[in-house]
This record gives sequence, C-alpha cells and structure tokens, in this order.
Amino acid sequence: MKAWNASEILQQAGLYHAAYSNSASGQNIFELSQRAEVAVVIGTEVENIIYHYFACDRDAFYSQFGLTDNPIFYDWVTSKQTAISFELVRQLCELTAANAAVLAINNPEFVANNSTKLADLFSRMQGF
Repeated sequence: MKAWNASEILQQAGLYHAAYSNSASGQNIFELSQRAEVAVVIGTEVENIIYHYFACDRDAFYSQFGLTDNPIFYDWVTSKQTAISFELVRQLCELTAANAAVLAINNPEFVANNSTKLADLFSRMQGF
C-alpha cells in the first residue's frame, strides 16, 4: 500500500486488517469486546477502518457500487444498515483491492477463481 501512496492511516489499517478475523487461520487475534483497547494501541481511525472491513456484509454493500454514489453500509455484526462517509467507503475499497492483490500475488488458483468477479467489482469501485 505504501508503494501506491496510500495514506499512512490506510497503510496501518492494511497491517491490522485481520485483527478481528483471519480467515486463513480461522482465529481472531482480538475479540470485538476489545475494540477500545485496540483503538488505544493503533488509533481510533485505524481501528474504525478495520472494524468496518471486518463487519462489512460485502455482498450487500458492494452490490450497490455502480448504482449509487452513497452506498449504505451493511454491518453483519450488528445487523444495522448505516450511511458512512465517502472517505470510509474509499478506504474500504482500497483495503479490499490491496487484500485481493496480496492474495493474487502467489496464488494462481485465487486469480483463476476470482478474476472476473474482482474485475467487475474494481470497475464499479472506480468512483471511490
């Protein structure tokens, strides 16, 4: 993320993006009940990004891209739907793209199974 000039905040979010869930290992590093403690260590803005990245109902949220400039955030943890800032939408898009890039670098199977879907998603993310 540093190489493509992501903000320092987003670079930090990239480092901690799996703090609440790591699908590769199936383990949580932190529980959601520890959000305040995590925020003290990494900062509230970084913690807010990684919480939203974790809690995002991606199918519901990303399906709006290309249809509206103000997608509603679907939080699968709380079952709430909320408006979030354009900046947070942008940050979630960039973090999603970075994560997909990392997964694709050494995983031809990931590329083969997801390239069409990701190309579509990334083209619809362009406004953000």
